[in-house]
Parts: sequence; structure tokens; C-alpha cells
Amino acid sequence: MSLIVLIGPQAVGKMTIGKELEKRINGKLLFNHQTLDLYANFLGYTEEAFSLSDQTRFNLFEAFVNNKETNPTDSIIFTVMIDFDGKYDIAFLEKLKMTVTIIDLNQPDFKEQIKASDIIFVAGGNTFYLLQELRRSGADKLIEEHINSGKLYIGESAGSIIMSPDTDYIKEMDEPEKAPQLKSTAAFNFVDIYPLPHMDNEYMKEAAQIILEKYQDKLLLHPLNDDEVILVKK
Repeated sequence: MSLIVLIGPQAVGKMTIGKELEKRINGKLLFNHQTLDLYANFLGYTEEAFSLSDQTRFNLFEAFVNNKETNPTDSIIFTVMIDFDGKYDIAFLEKLKMTVTIIDLNQPDFKEQIKASDIIFVAGGNTFYLLQELRRSGADKLIEEHINSGKLYIGESAGSIIMSPDTDYIKEMDEPEKAPQLKSTAAFNFVDIYPLPHMDNEYMKEAAQIILEKYQDKLLLHPLNDDEVILVKK
């Protein structure tokens, strides 16, 4: 019996992953709007609607734990959008017994924080700058150890691109000059494909299309819309 929480920004593929998990495990999907819209349809998307939605979720989770012998499923797959800078959202996760740590690579204790993490989530930004800073700080080695130990890694946009063999192909989308200290564009090489995100993104789809046309016969590109994901199993 378990609660699986899928966290991510709007339209990044949380429900897609949830539906795929439903096919693979004995679990039922509870997506964010199932409870929220129940109240928002009558109250609007107000603070009270969000509060009632959260309370309904916690009541369900508690009942699920207390009735494991009669539950028709082994797991709840729960999707939610979280603002990691928001105290309310962090408190919500802590109520689920989850500890969220925002890791700053410039802080002296970041290595211990990475080693203590069960899940690492790396968001987007400039791919080359991200790779530069991971290499500079030594966090890249810790992430490699994390993945090789069987723990979960989640990458969004640039966070997924750095898992490819090399990041040079993404220069039409991100500026390499943002990372003047990056000596090599060689990446983590945990997958043999080259993720190409933002194919349907209003601001980035033009650059994504240029990359697709330029490298589709040279690299194993994997184009992705903003609501799609790649699930890699070890």
C-alpha cells in the first residue's frame, strides 16, 4: 500500500505518467483537478476552494490507510502542482510526510543534502549553464551516484537534456555563451536519446523545430510537447 505523489509545474505530463503507472501497477489515479474542481465549480478558484480540496485529499489518504483490507487498489497515484517557493505548498507536502530541500550548490552542505535525498528534481533553465555549475561544484558526480544506486531522478527541460550523451545540439535553443567556464558539452550519457522539449511551446517551438530539422538524420532525437514525458526504467 502506497501513496505515489507526482509533482510538477502545469502541463509537464504529470497525468501522462500517472495514467502509465495505472497500467503497470495496482494503483488508481487521483489528479489535481478531481478534488479542486469539485469546489471551484461552486466557489471559484478561491482560497477556500483550495483549502477544502486539500482537506478532502487528506481525508481520503487517511481513510485509505485505515481501510487497507477492503481497498480495491494498492496505491493512490496523486498528481499536484507545487510552488517550491510557497510556504503553503511546502506545508502541504510536509503534511504528507515529505521533506522538500531546495539545494543551493553554493552552500557548503549541498553534498550532504544531495546524498540524503531519495528523489532529485532538476528544473529547466540554460542547459549549458546548468551543466557548467553541476561540473564546477561536483554535484554531477553525486547525481550519477544517486541514479546508479537506483534512486529516482526527474529532469525538466534542461534537467532532462543533460541526461543525453551531449548537449551541443541544443545550442539553437540555449546560448552556450551563458556558460563561459564550460570546457565540454559532453553530458551525463544516461540515455542514448536526445530529448528535444518544447515542440509546442509558444516561445520555444521555433528553435525546437530548427533543431529537429538540423539533427533528425544525425541524432536519435526525441521531440516532446510540454505535456509529454520520457519514462526511463533501469
